[in-house]
Amino acid sequence: MCGALCDGGKTIVLVADRMVGIGFIQAEPEIKKVLRLHRDWWVMVAGDDISPVFDILAKSKKHLPSDDAPVSVECVIKALDQEWKRRRTLHALLAGDGP
Repeated sequence: MCGALCDGGKTIVLVADRMVGIGFIQAEPEIKKVLRLHRDWWVMVAGDDISPVFDILAKSKKHLPSDDAPVSVECVIKALDQEWKRRRTLHALLAGDGP
């Protein structure tokens, strides 16, 4: 995955493959690693297990205004952070690691 600034810094071009690897086994399933969060915001994902990302992004979208309204970077960070923390807390509680 990579990104590049273009058009005098007004545009970002994002590129990602679809390769998923586990150990020495690799495949290219119909999965996207560049996901739309909002009209003006995209998220790039990578890692060993990206399955929680889809839930986190879906719930983060609910904290953002409609696609017609502009959204600040602070608002995007807050929405993603809030849902990531919610997901981690839920995971910890289910695993018996919570308070």
